[in-house]
Amino acid sequence: MENWGWSLILKNKIMDYIFYRFYKSANENGNYAGPEFTACSYVSLFLLLHMWILSLLLRLWGIVDIFESEYENITIAISLIVMGLVYLYFYYKKRHSKIIEKYSQVKEKEYKVIIFWCYVGISMITPFVLQLCVVHMRINR
Repeated sequence: MENWGWSLILKNKIMDYIFYRFYKSANENGNYAGPEFTACSYVSLFLLLHMWILSLLLRLWGIVDIFESEYENITIAISLIVMGLVYLYFYYKKRHSKIIEKYSQVKEKEYKVIIFWCYVGISMITPFVLQLCVVHMRINR
């Protein structure tokens, strides 16, 4: 039996849809950098945001604190590598054009858009909540 979660992630449908939603938002709002570039930037930032959430969880659980000065260069290098891989993924063989064409032809359901923007909101709030937990934990030691 195929694992549904990994199958979906490996087929990159989630990344493609996130890219398309950011592209569509940038295209509707008018963007000087170009909606494709802006969408890639947002996808990169969201991947880095999720990595930050994971690092905060590791910090909260006391496993490792990657915000220590000894890990600073590694953190910067990982961030740059992630951003480069995202741009490479979407621009290699004009994958971004294929994604835009694919999702432009599908009639979008409103609930999917609402779920997407809820995901964006929760993703933006979570690191701050976790950081407050880390600070609270350090104060109460």
